[in-house]
Amino acid sequence: HNGLRNEMEGFIKTYNTVAELMLQHSALAFNHGVEEVFIGVVNGGTIYVVPYIQCGDPIPMTKIVHQELTTYTKVTPSESPTWIELRAASGDQACTWRSAFAGGGPLTNHALQQLAGLGLDKLGLYNTYGPSKISISSQTQI
Repeated sequence: HNGLRNEMEGFIKTYNTVAELMLQHSALAFNHGVEEVFIGVVNGGTIYVVPYIQCGDPIPMTKIVHQELTTYTKVTPSESPTWIELRAASGDQACTWRSAFAGGGPLTNHALQQLAGLGLDKLGLYNTYGPSKISISSQTQI
């Protein structure tokens, strides 16, 4: 329990998370799934649990991000280019999406360029893969 608390407090302090509207689509066996649940709960936010049948399909996922006014997402780098392309194709700049976290694999320069091309000034992309994730998880002081 202390390890989980340490992880959540580290994310909250490092990334200034608030009462987010979280998209929960990752399996709970994957650390993203646990973070999606607890980052929302510990900050008094809301968790939108994506129906299982839609979890692997980027089209409904990006629609949910927009329709549910999602502020915080976690994706793997293999998912992020598709999400970004679909978001760009929507042409809608009225977006509440503030924090996009990528982990579970290396983040590419291509994904960074795509994200910058969206023109969403309030959206931050955070790479929590590898050393950055390990640093927060193992070095956060409570």
